[in-house]
Amino acid sequence: QMVEAGYWVWEADGPWRGIPLSNYAGWLVSSAVVMTVLDRLLPAPGGSRPLLALYTWWGLSEALAFVVFFGDPVVGLVGGAAMLGLAALAWRGELQVGQGAVTSQTHG
Repeated sequence: QMVEAGYWVWEADGPWRGIPLSNYAGWLVSSAVVMTVLDRLLPAPGGSRPLLALYTWWGLSEALAFVVFFGDPVVGLVGGAAMLGLAALAWRGELQVGQGAVTSQTHG
């Protein structure tokens, strides 16, 4: 929405809605740094079900908002599928989030 409203502009256009790949790389690196620092500084959470419920709600509400209110079904459907796919794996117990790692459990 910020790009469409003209609040974010770049000198060079990029492949997706005029956003350069360097912007995506910057967000990826900065979010990885923040999460790494938080992972090292904060104690491991006791129970993850409330956080998983919040993440699931966030995924549902974001998908709905982009499809219905922002009129951007591509972002809503792709983002919702990605977030809710991870949430489904976590609810089924196939995705374990622990101190410093996210791992996938395999069932033989």
